[in-house]
Amino acid sequence: MQLDPSPLERWFTARPGPIRLSLASTAVTAWTPAELARWLPAGWADRIDWNYGEPQGDPGLRELIAADLGLPDRDHVLLTAGAVEANFLALASLLGPGDEAWVQAPIYPQLPCVAAATGAAVRAWDLDPARLGPATRVAALNTPHNPTGVVAEVGAIAARVRSLPRAYLLVDEVYRGVGEAEPPPPALRALGPDRVLTSDSTSKALALPGARVGWLAGDAEAIRTGVVWREHTTLALAGPAVAAVKALWPHRAELLAINQAVIARNRARLLGWLAERPWLGGSPSPHTGAFLLGYADARPFDDVATCAAWYAEERVLAIPGTTLGYPGRVRVGFGQRDEAVLEANLAFLDGKLHAARAAT
Repeated sequence: MQLDPSPLERWFTARPGPIRLSLASTAVTAWTPAELARWLPAGWADRIDWNYGEPQGDPGLRELIAADLGLPDRDHVLLTAGAVEANFLALASLLGPGDEAWVQAPIYPQLPCVAAATGAAVRAWDLDPARLGPATRVAALNTPHNPTGVVAEVGAIAARVRSLPRAYLLVDEVYRGVGEAEPPPPALRALGPDRVLTSDSTSKALALPGARVGWLAGDAEAIRTGVVWREHTTLALAGPAVAAVKALWPHRAELLAINQAVIARNRARLLGWLAERPWLGGSPSPHTGAFLLGYADARPFDDVATCAAWYAEERVLAIPGTTLGYPGRVRVGFGQRDEAVLEANLAFLDGKLHAARAAT
């Protein structure tokens, strides 16, 4: 199994901290331990299991997730190290040489990279269900989409998948609930688990990326196959992270509401900022915490060279759109809890992009 590097993750890896400013995050700033303390009940740390956990994950947390997704029982849920492991396990366990994988394009680079590493033929997909055929083994998409915020209509796609002999639908839902808008319902609640898998985590919507608690959920047979791969990768999640997420789970609606309020405040500020700068083009979606920013007049913009210079010269971490399939744009995150940090980011962009545009 030979994996090609992910252009997005390679960008992060090559630019370690310390960072002066970050435009890179796609979610609300992670909670600090002090901020979370009011939701963690007394004695929660006594519930930490320092033993190896089950390969499928803590039964209690799986039950909570299954109930939230409308699934029959916890056997339909596999806990993973974030949504990234969930996607990996789904693709690695379902695909192989001779299979066909239709993967939304553009999408998080991990999905086509892992699909190709299995030996499957990877097709760039515009979400048209008619493109799926008898050779299709996996159809993969991301909704709400990073970074455009587009919410996909998955019903027709699921129906087409189920009409095919061996196909599965993989829906990456990691950005569901990140924006200010009412999040779309879980795909599994609407579609049911038959040959449907979804990936998600606590990283984005709940702003707990360091917990590395995610899940693959849906079709029970596919979950059992994924557990075999799990036994050869991370094996089990860290007990402290699982205990913390279980303790916070009853408060997730409150955590989500606070995070959504941050996105709503910052999005309103961004829309006003953009309106005063008609030479910039970008439209922050109500469903995400990041958007694509560039020049409104389609003036040439070397996003890779520009973002590389920002890091090298000023320790500012920004994501060139090229790493995501959107050349000539910069992905800008607006999930800063501290308004002063958002203003510093906007001031930086204002000066740098204006100067670059004047020079072309």
